[in-house]
Amino acid sequence: MLKIQLLEKSYVAPRPKARYFRQALEITQERDLNALSPLMLDELLQFVCDVFANQFTIDDIYDGYESSNLVGLVQETIMHVVGNENVEDGKKK
Repeated sequence: MLKIQLLEKSYVAPRPKARYFRQALEITQERDLNALSPLMLDELLQFVCDVFANQFTIDDIYDGYESSNLVGLVQETIMHVVGNENVEDGKKK
């Protein structure tokens, strides 16, 4: 189960759709998470929002999530989508 805490509220991602698996593959093959542009970061955070069924927005992430773990959040969301369920707040349990 993937969880995130934003602005003092917790969110749980529903079971990921197969479409997100495809998007996760694209992200891992086409994106360098160590060299992000602002636009690329927006796209990756939209992926996170999509996986969480748009229960929150990109702005909610920017305003309510620790900046030092943004890339970790994206990575853990990808791991959740491809089958690793041991994730919470962008960190392995």
